[in-house]
Amino acid sequence: MLNFPRILSASGVLPDKRIDIKHHDELTTEFSTNVDQFEADTRHIWPLDDKRDIDILLDDSFLAAMEYAQLSVDDIDFLILSQSWPDNILGQESGLLAKRIGLKCPSIGINVGTGGGCTAMEIASSLILSERYQRIAIVTGCNYRHFFQENEPAKQLLSDGAASMIIGQGNGPEIIASYSVSTAHYQPLEYVDGTSGNNVSHIRFPPGSGGYIFDHLPETIIDCCTGVCRSADFQLSDIDAFYVFEPVHWIHEVAAKALQIDSKKIFSTFSRYGSLGAALNTVALIDMAKHFCLRDGQLVITMGFGATSTATACLLRWHDFPCRIHQTERMNGV
Repeated sequence: MLNFPRILSASGVLPDKRIDIKHHDELTTEFSTNVDQFEADTRHIWPLDDKRDIDILLDDSFLAAMEYAQLSVDDIDFLILSQSWPDNILGQESGLLAKRIGLKCPSIGINVGTGGGCTAMEIASSLILSERYQRIAIVTGCNYRHFFQENEPAKQLLSDGAASMIIGQGNGPEIIASYSVSTAHYQPLEYVDGTSGNNVSHIRFPPGSGGYIFDHLPETIIDCCTGVCRSADFQLSDIDAFYVFEPVHWIHEVAAKALQIDSKKIFSTFSRYGSLGAALNTVALIDMAKHFCLRDGQLVITMGFGATSTATACLLRWHDFPCRIHQTERMNGV
């Protein structure tokens, strides 16, 4: 029997600041729809005051995941970093992270946007199965709300945060299959370069991008989730729980309708975190472990989605594992 890679531990780290958004304060955004308006009285997002403090969250999440797995930095063979938006054009983030936390193993950064958490799991699983690596650290981070203009309504959907998991042989959820599909047909974010009349560079959602996602995401969800089931000789009806990357409130209902399953099988995170970009799927798995009453051996699909890059679904056989989400106590160099 194949000895599947497992999630040995996971950690999510949020800023020390939380914003509560009341239902009546919701703003119309590019992603607003008339389908099942968000009903919770209050939801939360987690902003950093300084985008550069994402490094603190990345470091803290890695160190916590290592502590939960009872490992040292010398036990890690490979590092994969996925950030929803890099700090600059140099592409040095993974190496700088490795240096800060004392890793001497190879490190790579992957650029698949908000779907990076699941795509990193797919890559890590393949590397573990190759038997060239024993334990791989996946670190994911999001601070892309800081790259939008201050008056961008969609910023009310975006949080800052980081999450890490350790993949290897041992105890924890088994990663028994993965499956990726292209999302290149979705509309990309637009980068607006600074000019003399507009001296602040920023990114923005192009008009119509939210509607395009709403119209085409069901097909992507079906392709991804049926594909990962097919690759492991399962049916959708065999799956006990789902998580589909949920940066807006209507994803939950859209996913249930697309997959033709009871919405109670789909875990929801939007009211607690908004969009955490590449870190959201790891945070969701930790939340599922704590709140979704999963039993040993049940099958779980977690699906990440990055527009204009890749959507990846990972099929897990569930087992308990050490994990936690916490707020950082280290800000402004403290």
